[in-house]
Amino acid sequence: MEIQQSESQSEFTHRSSRLPLPRRNDELVMALLVVLTLVAGVVVWAVSTGDAPLVDIDELETRHIKFQIDLQTAMWPEFTLIPGIGEKLAKRIVASRESNGPFAGPDDLRRVRGIGPVLMEEIRPYLLGQRIASDARRSTN
Repeated sequence: MEIQQSESQSEFTHRSSRLPLPRRNDELVMALLVVLTLVAGVVVWAVSTGDAPLVDIDELETRHIKFQIDLQTAMWPEFTLIPGIGEKLAKRIVASRESNGPFAGPDDLRRVRGIGPVLMEEIRPYLLGQRIASDARRSTN
């Protein structure tokens, strides 16, 4: 019985080791398809770029983008985008807003430990200058 098992196992191994190999004509057709696909890709790329001139980024005019964040909704990762504010200070700002309520305005950030007059002036351009809604209602009444 052991002999029969080993013969059937060797027959199975022999059958599974024989993979159908592509014939010479099949190889030529596959190679032709690969070449045609590459040529088509190059043609599509060439047509899509058209005659657009290349841009030398060193000669372009610098564009300044105004970046400001809302004190009432910004989370700590947004505060870290402001120069001079690291992760720890950003987390303190959010913690202060959550524990003491919304900031009345940008100057109210001074209540956060680590924000002094010098840093306040440096980060002021990056802060939206809106007052909270309750302050706006008080000033109109």
